Amino acid sequence: MDAAKVQFLFGDAVGDADPDDPEDRAALLEAANPDLTGNDLMTQEVVATQIAEDRPPEVWQVARRMLGSGLPSADVLGQITFAFGHAVRSAAQAGVAFDEDAYVASLAFLPLPQPAGVGPLIIEVVRGQPGISGEDIDFEVLDRLGRPGED
Repeated sequence: MDAAKVQFLFGDAVGDADPDDPEDRAALLEAANPDLTGNDLMTQEVVATQIAEDRPPEVWQVARRMLGSGLPSADVLGQITFAFGHAVRSAAQAGVAFDEDAYVASLAFLPLPQPAGVGPLIIEVVRGQPGISGEDIDFEVLDRLGRPGED
């Protein structure tokens, strides 16, 4: 795995571990993210494998784009992991196979807006349109953020 990917995924805590070995990679992720457990850690392991193996290549491309915009590695990895987890849950809820193309398409919507910027917009929309439905709030806020309605 190239040095940029290793730095992104694990920081400087690699030591003698082999980031290309799936078992070592899992242990490195666990050490780098002690607060993650269970499904969250497993989902991040899948994303780390996608990055390590460059399959699909868009995952690493999006990570580099987000890193280039100044986002910290942990936030970038967290957002990509969120997108992957959402794609997996959506497929499971619909009772269909995982759709890699839909997952890759969802990566284009990253980075996600930060909660600190969304909260005031929600308040502004509700104050300006008393009685607005929850769904219409979503669409209005997304529009003001310049994001598509399916985001």
